[in-house]
Amino acid sequence: MQIYFPLRLAEANDIPYHRWQSVRIAAFLTMSYFMVLHLLDSGRQLYPLKCLEIFLAIYTPVLVFFTYRAAAPAHEYLIAGFFGVVVIILHISSKDRVKKYFQKKP
Repeated sequence: MQIYFPLRLAEANDIPYHRWQSVRIAAFLTMSYFMVLHLLDSGRQLYPLKCLEIFLAIYTPVLVFFTYRAAAPAHEYLIAGFFGVVVIILHISSKDRVKKYFQKKP
């Protein structure tokens, strides 16, 4: 039994091909991005939240591409839209001016 987003059980049928293919390609592109970033600027530190934001920012257009290529139903694009909104929220929440609110004041 497999559970995939948005909380669907895949007992008799498989997970749609375009979904797992997009996760695989997005993971490869994200690792490539971090390798290039390390080669160009090895002293830069990233928060884990920023890493998640980068993965989802790459995953969203890859998912749209593979969903379009697979001629999937229109409701499949809502999943990419959901992740797009999550990327925007993560981007806003990981800015430096937001982090200053949570630091101790002198």
